[in-house]
Amino acid sequence: MQRIIRPDEKNKGETNRVYEEYRDKVCQAIREDKPLLPIMREAAERFKKIERIKDDKPVVTVVGEIYVRHNPYANLFIIDELEKLGLKVELASMREWFFYTNHAYKETSLKERKYIEFLKNRIRNFYQELVDKRFEQLFKGIIEGFEEPHTEHIIKLGERYMHRSLRGEAILSIGKILSSIERGRDGAVNVMPFTCMPGNLTVAITSQIERDFPEFPILALSYDGSRQANYLNKVRTFVAQVEAYHNRKKSKISLTKS
Repeated sequence: MQRIIRPDEKNKGETNRVYEEYRDKVCQAIREDKPLLPIMREAAERFKKIERIKDDKPVVTVVGEIYVRHNPYANLFIIDELEKLGLKVELASMREWFFYTNHAYKETSLKERKYIEFLKNRIRNFYQELVDKRFEQLFKGIIEGFEEPHTEHIIKLGERYMHRSLRGEAILSIGKILSSIERGRDGAVNVMPFTCMPGNLTVAITSQIERDFPEFPILALSYDGSRQANYLNKVRTFVAQVEAYHNRKKSKISLTKS
């Protein structure tokens, strides 16, 4: 929500203020065991009232290791950096991992014939999807075009390049990059800790994706707690490639219409 609105906001800083206000309200409600739906409904109305300037910004997807992609201190505020350089960022969400672990346990429990565990897993997954959809519906007008793809679809996309039995973040990262191409995004960034095995596996496979989709920009960034000398140069070069790809797509659409 925050990343969808913030790049287009008319009054700079308003999106962050609304987000932080309702983040704190949600945390307090959880501590006090109060219902979240009224707070989320109120938050949706506040976000809808934020004035936005319509602008055709390139959109990129950030994928990779869960902690690094969600912790700005671990990824050197890569999302803020990309936004400063004129991009809109779609971040692979935490829910992706929750539903993936449900999916993986479903397959494991069936294989091991633990049918009671399988049933528990399916009930839990059904309830989580129900809650997820209920919240998503509140923000429908805002997140249009940025809805989360279904986990099974991401896995099937990832299976074009690796087998699903190889568990972990790699198949999700690969699937999300392919989903980005499928959804008309303009690039993807894979973030990971230095020497991360699933991250390096993703880097190895993205070289094949780059051969199959040679125009689609993909950037791999690894983090070890320090800022590498050429870090910003890599990011800026990637942004230039994203802008060029975005403009080529617009030109093709214009030619098709004419």
